Parts: sequence; structure tokens; C-alpha cells
Amino acid sequence: MIDGYFSGYGTCPFNRSGKDRYSEGVVFVDRLVVKLLTASLERLLRRSKVEETLISFFSSLAYYTLSPIVVMVALGVLGIPMTSMVAVLGASVLAIGIALQDSIANLAAGVLVLGLHPYQLGDVVEVDGVSGYVKEIGFFHSTFTTRDNKTAYLPTKSVIAG
Repeated sequence: MIDGYFSGYGTCPFNRSGKDRYSEGVVFVDRLVVKLLTASLERLLRRSKVEETLISFFSSLAYYTLSPIVVMVALGVLGIPMTSMVAVLGASVLAIGIALQDSIANLAAGVLVLGLHPYQLGDVVEVDGVSGYVKEIGFFHSTFTTRDNKTAYLPTKSVIAG
């Protein structure tokens, strides 16, 4: 009776093959493992007294790096060939990396600034001819208030290089 209801929509969702159920199990277990690894990384970083912003950044990075691996494992279990997908994914990452290389450089510099603390909020610094008080430190840019009370935003890679 229920098979007739779903006849126009493909197979009945209750009559799936063992391979489908197995891939769902793989995704569930892999997601659980990804969450456990991310939580373990957060605990390790907190014990090491790493700044909370960096903990959040690295846990997100780990989660979003491991998640595509989970999807690829599940698709491999379903029998979908991975070689072409890996090639397309690699080319996509390369193209995005080239397009965003300045942003990635600023992000890396932001991680260095937040990790190494070369300057703190309220410090007076001079970068690229701009002198002022550090108002905000971010991943992509730092905000300064100049002596004449103007706000200047400088890319973090300039701050690290300068």
C-alpha cells in the first residue's frame, strides 16, 4: 500500500538498501568523530591558555576541514568514484586560494597578531605612516585611532610587516 503512494517519487523511503543505511551510519559516526576531535582540540587549546578567539578559529577550521572528508567517505561507501571529485575539489580550492590570497595573508597575519601579541589594545604604534592608538585587533584588519581622532583601518599583514 505505501509503495503505491510513493510510486511517482521513486522508491519508498522505508525500503532502502543496506548500502544506503550503511552510508548513513558512516556519516553519523564520522560526524560524531569530527565533533569529538573538535571538542578535544578546544580542550587542549584551553589547557594551553590560548586566547579564546584563536580557540574558536582553530576549532572552526578543524570542523570545516574534516567535514568534507566525512561526506567523501559516505559517498565512497555508496560506490560513487572519488577520483574525479577529488580532482574538482582540488582545482576549486586552488582557484579560490589564488583569488583570495590577500585575504588569506591577512587572516594568517591576524592569527599571528592574536597569538604572539606584538601589540595590545591601547598601545601607540606606527604602521605605514599611520600613528595611533590600537582600538581593535581583528583577523583581517586592525583599527587605530590617530592623534587627530580619526579612525584608520590597516590590513593585518601590513601591521605584521611594518
